[in-house]
Amino acid sequence: MTWTRVCVIAGIAARIACVLAGPGAVRTDAIAYRATARALAEGHLPGAWHWMPGWPLWMSLFFRAGLGERGIVAGNALLGIATIALAGAIARELGRDVHLAAAITAVIPSLATMPRLLVSENLALPLFALATLGLAHAANRPSWKNFAAFAAAAAAATYVREACLALALAGVLVAIMKRSPSAALAIVIVLVAALAPWVLAHHGLTTSDASAICIGLGDGATGGYRANVGADCHVHLGKIITLAPAKLVRLFAFDDWTCDDFFAKRAGPRAMHALCNIPWWALLAGGTVSAIRKPAPVLVAVIVAVALVSIVTFGVGRFHAPLVPILAALCYRRRA
Repeated sequence: MTWTRVCVIAGIAARIACVLAGPGAVRTDAIAYRATARALAEGHLPGAWHWMPGWPLWMSLFFRAGLGERGIVAGNALLGIATIALAGAIARELGRDVHLAAAITAVIPSLATMPRLLVSENLALPLFALATLGLAHAANRPSWKNFAAFAAAAAAATYVREACLALALAGVLVAIMKRSPSAALAIVIVLVAALAPWVLAHHGLTTSDASAICIGLGDGATGGYRANVGADCHVHLGKIITLAPAKLVRLFAFDDWTCDDFFAKRAGPRAMHALCNIPWWALLAGGTVSAIRKPAPVLVAVIVAVALVSIVTFGVGRFHAPLVPILAALCYRRRA
């Protein structure tokens, strides 16, 4: 049995262990998501959507079925296993190492432990990976139909986390590289058609959109998250440039965001932070070296698009979670 297969088995076992352990601490965003999901299960619609509806709608299915939070964790584990498979599929589509991509995605600690947390990344990651797979397929077999299919997957991911709209930028970049105006137009048309009903009904993607801009570009912006920042502020466009380094550092430097979310009233122990960060740093280094030795324009476009969204808004480690399977697929090439 190869070590890559052992890693995949270990990653699946870790997700099963999450199911057996049950849900972890419910903190920060997860509190509001859970409350919205319970309200939806009881047939009540929120007056305003602070975030996109996909994740609370998904959780509400488990509450409606009487499965509760443990059922959500079981669903999260299955979504995590799907993400492992999708990472391998992306690598296969791009002619890279399928087994290594799946193995890396399986054992990265933040992803392996994430099913216990009631956070939207559980659903956003597989949808983001599915859209990336669609983009890789469209880049290899350019046609407006393939790019339209990618855009549909990107729209589904955006309905879970609005930051997934970065996929649209990545798709347009790839279409430009392929010199295909029809592909770029197909992406725009499908995304507008998919998102327009929601945007028109709610006067934007979410009520937090303006706040995110104020956090990142308003008075007192530091590059990171700031609590209690409203939607009304004076936006300093020059901060897009001056704060970009700080935002990128906050986006990519650490992968220990799941640690503290395990504990309701204290920070995670140092050993747990190290357990999460060291594999992430190794993945970043491996992905960077691989991108230099054997470029993968599709994956680089996705990474750049996510980085640009953080430069416009703000940077936190949690926002790079969808890039873990992408970096895993990028990290090694298949040997002849």
